[in-house]
Amino acid sequence: MRSRRRAASERGLATIWVLTWCGLLCAMTAAGMALAQVVILRHHLSSAADSAALAAAGTTVDGDGCRTAARIATAHGVRLDRCDIDGDGSTVTVRVSAPTPGLVGGVIPRMTGQARAGPP
Repeated sequence: MRSRRRAASERGLATIWVLTWCGLLCAMTAAGMALAQVVILRHHLSSAADSAALAAAGTTVDGDGCRTAARIATAHGVRLDRCDIDGDGSTVTVRVSAPTPGLVGGVIPRMTGQARAGPP
């Protein structure tokens, strides 16, 4: 008699557990995808900054290194925030930024990448 009451009171418990685990799995998947977006954007910004710094360092002799860096950054789909060429033109430092896409955009609105390069 007692076992029947207990079985009746636990009816549907497996459904609740399955739904709980499915919700947890979906949340973990979304967090993993958001983290992957941040890592991919970080690599993209680093690559864009490297390219812009190298291009600027290669054209410092002509005097328009920062303009070249801005053009290269735009071609990569990022914005050039800063371009510094030291006095003798031997080192160029650039910083680029881009908006963070997707779920992470509310937490981290913009990400930046920075690189330094010298003339060839």
